[in-house]
Amino acid sequence: MMRMNGLGIMTYWLVNFLFNFIISLITYVVFFMFGYFVMGSAFFVKTSFALIWIVLIGWILCQISLSMFIQVFISNSRAANIIGYLLTIWTNLIGATLSVALYQYPVELPFAVGLWPTISFNRIFYLLFINCSSDRCFNSLSGLSDELVRCIWIIYITAGIFFILGIYLA
Repeated sequence: MMRMNGLGIMTYWLVNFLFNFIISLITYVVFFMFGYFVMGSAFFVKTSFALIWIVLIGWILCQISLSMFIQVFISNSRAANIIGYLLTIWTNLIGATLSVALYQYPVELPFAVGLWPTISFNRIFYLLFINCSSDRCFNSLSGLSDELVRCIWIIYITAGIFFILGIYLA
């Protein structure tokens, strides 16, 4: 449809990226404001604002790039919905289970296991919540554990890799 109306592929990808980025950003702003002002949760109040937003922006970029990559292989909207939900739900469950059951703090998540971005994202929030539950919230970017920094880097690096692969394969 877009090609019939003269829309170029680069314009399509740019609009797609910007739309998804803005929608995700609005969602996370509401999420943060609710946690900070309504709930007054120690996690939102005491954890570094910059740290939370570095993680959330990285996750937005990662979700968009993963969707660009995965949509290359799926042409049916029903299949895309099913695969998208299954992939999201199962990888989040696996990531949470790994953090809570197998690699409880202070045991580090193995590097190879954390290479899937959803598992690293789960691990980041697990580490942030564990530290805040013992009243040691990360109130600045200094003092972050090596594992936490590694998981943040994995999110950004995999976002770039999946973005490039999605654009290249499209």
